Amino acid sequence: MKRQRGSQSLEFAMIVLPFVLLLLAIFELTRFLWLNMVFDSAVNQAMRVARVIPPASAAEQSVKEKMASFPLLEEEKIELSAPRYAGSVSDLAYYHMTSASQAKLGQYTVKYHFSFLLIPRLSAVWQESMTLQRVMVVAYDQ
Repeated sequence: MKRQRGSQSLEFAMIVLPFVLLLLAIFELTRFLWLNMVFDSAVNQAMRVARVIPPASAAEQSVKEKMASFPLLEEEKIELSAPRYAGSVSDLAYYHMTSASQAKLGQYTVKYHFSFLLIPRLSAVWQESMTLQRVMVVAYDQ
């Protein structure tokens, strides 16, 4: 009996640590997938806003504010590139840009930098794969 003293505690410690790590990984993966769905919805709503506002710098701020109004999304983690304006889809594809006043289409690139909640240092390790990105083409109402 003396030789088995503490063996149950050791077995518990060997089992509980991997189990807790598995639970944390499941939590973070679920949170990432949930945030991905929220990000998609926010981008869709923001592009509806961009569609009715004339192309200008105010439209970019309105898009960012609309996305930040969604739960789980933090405004400082949203990165919105300057839109590319074009007169047609082929112009957009071949990088023939036009001015904002003559634009019929606008291409926006939106990025959101995800960070782990429980282990934030892991976000720096996998920063490229933890960045959500969407490219949208908006047809403006004129």
